[in-house]
Amino acid sequence: PSSALPAPDNIIPRVESDIARFGTAGHECAAMMVAGLTPDVHHIAKNYDVAIPDLEFIYSNSERAWETLRHKHPQLQLTAEPEVKLAGETVRGTADVLSWDYDGLAVDKPLIVIDWKMGHGRMLHPSQLKSYGLAAVEEYGLPPETKVIIIEVWVRHGEMHEIETTAGELIQFGEKLKKALEQAGTIYRPGSACTFCPLATTCTARSVYLGNAAAISTGGAQSEIGRVALGTALPKIKQLKKAIDLYEATLKQELELGGDITTEDGTISLMAVKKASLDAGV
Repeated sequence: PSSALPAPDNIIPRVESDIARFGTAGHECAAMMVAGLTPDVHHIAKNYDVAIPDLEFIYSNSERAWETLRHKHPQLQLTAEPEVKLAGETVRGTADVLSWDYDGLAVDKPLIVIDWKMGHGRMLHPSQLKSYGLAAVEEYGLPPETKVIIIEVWVRHGEMHEIETTAGELIQFGEKLKKALEQAGTIYRPGSACTFCPLATTCTARSVYLGNAAAISTGGAQSEIGRVALGTALPKIKQLKKAIDLYEATLKQELELGGDITTEDGTISLMAVKKASLDAGV
């Protein structure tokens, strides 16, 4: 392997943080809201030792987002359940909101999974949401053609990202996930997930990954990178990110307005672009 893990007792568990407590408080308010109840925001804020005005702001945004989603997807008014524990064959977890017509089992009614994000970031988490969807597909035994809608809501910013897929595509994702899990401990794939790893600062694989990323962004060929070089690359990285974001937004808008685009390499469709977003990080 490109990096070696120490003995398990060398890994220091993460401690409780203000951010984690606030996220829990926000999710508690949202769960009560989805259940049709009115949370006591002041009591919840005091219980988790978080700022009352900030939690009031988050709850207000949650209400607006929930109203928008219920209007767009009317079935949420009838079958939405908060904090649904899922135990599929491949993964298990708790979905913030899940909507499914358990009695009708109608293929034309989609499975809807919603994930609330209470923090300041806007990072997409397609693999996390697909995992929730996969767990539900496996637990309820949904047929491959079942439509699945997964929605990530950035509550603080009043924004949401929605992707449509099918139970069959999620089952394929599950197979890829199983293969990735089989490689755990032997093959390393550094990336954004390293943020949550207590060994990130001493990981050889991550150091090589950062060095290669910096070399590509600066036009160099260096395989190692120091702190100064890493900082020097930041302006170029920011410019590159803005250019990519602008390109993706422009491409999606053009596909929505004018339909598919034919190039020398084939045809680009809006569905293909959305599917590429769904497969990101896998």
